[in-house]
Amino acid sequence: MAATIVEKAESRAASQGDQNSIELQYSVMEAADEAAALAALIAQSPATWNGLVRKNCRVEPVGDGSSYWNGTVAYGGATSTRQTGTQTLSFDTTGGTQHITQAKEHISTTYYEGDTPPDFQGAIGVTDDSVEGCDITVPVFSFSVTKYMSKAAMTSEYVGYLFTLTGKTNSEAVSITVNGLTLSFAVGELLFLGASGSARGDDSWEVTFRFAASPNATDIPVGGITVPAKGGWEYLWVQYKDAKDTGANCVLKKPKRVIVDRVYDSGNLALLEC
Repeated sequence: MAATIVEKAESRAASQGDQNSIELQYSVMEAADEAAALAALIAQSPATWNGLVRKNCRVEPVGDGSSYWNGTVAYGGATSTRQTGTQTLSFDTTGGTQHITQAKEHISTTYYEGDTPPDFQGAIGVTDDSVEGCDITVPVFSFSVTKYMSKAAMTSEYVGYLFTLTGKTNSEAVSITVNGLTLSFAVGELLFLGASGSARGDDSWEVTFRFAASPNATDIPVGGITVPAKGGWEYLWVQYKDAKDTGANCVLKKPKRVIVDRVYDSGNLALLEC
């Protein structure tokens, strides 16, 4: 005889708040073992209940060696309110921290009467042996896109894209549109930080993609040198030389070379389909 379930009178304990939930209690009858009891509970209990999604099923035996089981089905909901194919966006413009050794502009030097101050050409924290620099906040636009995807779209090939594109910048100009807001980035400005995902109770997937954007720049002044271009995620650093300041009668550290290096690989971020 096939196992059957009957809802108990004390069923439907519910809670309401930030995360609504409800538990349905069942008697599972004529089940040969735990696996059969659990299979019957999953097959015969509703997949959804008043807009909530079935999250967990549990069975416990009644007595020793009995074919009767107590079954509990827990329903919860936040993810079921989002339809497959929709997206959400969250962002943060608080910026990132960068260590710099050159100022954008020298404002003033205060000194004793009769002293001749050296011209450091914007170098910060100059000592006899080095240029110490300082940490500043730089523009970094961090954002995440959460996408609700069908089971058919979550293929092993697509998961491979998520893995191999993590830590890469965009090799082509890319735009991401969510709820009518379009974010557009030139080549090299967008960095894919990775993704996290989980299966939902309706067999769809909830996947969150995380990005950071840093603007490209041109004609960057560094002391007496002008750097023609720097990609958003390329690294700029300065090599200094000793220079005699005859007026101040001291040896200075002045920019000798400004180097821009690529530290990230690029990839086709359009494959993420955000």
